[in-house]
Amino acid sequence: MPVNPQETARPQLAIFGGTFDPPHWGHMLLARDVVEQAGIDRLLFVPAGQNPHKVDPPVASGEDRLAMLQAAVADEPAFEVVDLEVRCPGPSYAIKTVAALQKQFPDAQLVWVLGADQLPALPRWHAFDQLVRAVEFLVLARPNHVLAVPDVAKLRWRKATARLIEISATEIRARVAAGKPVDFFVPPRVLAYIQQRKLYLR
Repeated sequence: MPVNPQETARPQLAIFGGTFDPPHWGHMLLARDVVEQAGIDRLLFVPAGQNPHKVDPPVASGEDRLAMLQAAVADEPAFEVVDLEVRCPGPSYAIKTVAALQKQFPDAQLVWVLGADQLPALPRWHAFDQLVRAVEFLVLARPNHVLAVPDVAKLRWRKATARLIEISATEIRARVAAGKPVDFFVPPRVLAYIQQRKLYLR
């Protein structure tokens, strides 16, 4: 559905959720692309507490993942870290996060960032009917990727091009556990935090 021109005049607030275990350069570059390509005024990193779409819990604690993200974005005025999901007990459903952010930022247009691979499953998200009325979706697609957009009434979405970045948090954790360097995988402050806290060693 085309975006209402009146909505685009409101401040654009992007919601970038994930486990961020740990946050790495791939996350940072995607966030930068979202801000620049979509005209976003501010991007919120929202680390998940209990991700309802993943079976395995995060390896690092919520406090550590928050601290790593805050260290990673400390010098980026367009980025902010939000602790809503980490502080909230139970599954981190998108609609709960959106409802809280609507109260905190009542004048903003909320834009939910998600990967193209998540788009087909979107109608199965918890309280999806409420979610589509509350946010616009910004879909991160690979170059030349054909999107499978669900045929859902009132679904507002637009596309941004995602870089082909082959960095995974799983690989980073495995490298740390094996004693291999991860200097070029994570921001320097994140690396310093991992080393200080001795994270991911086993």
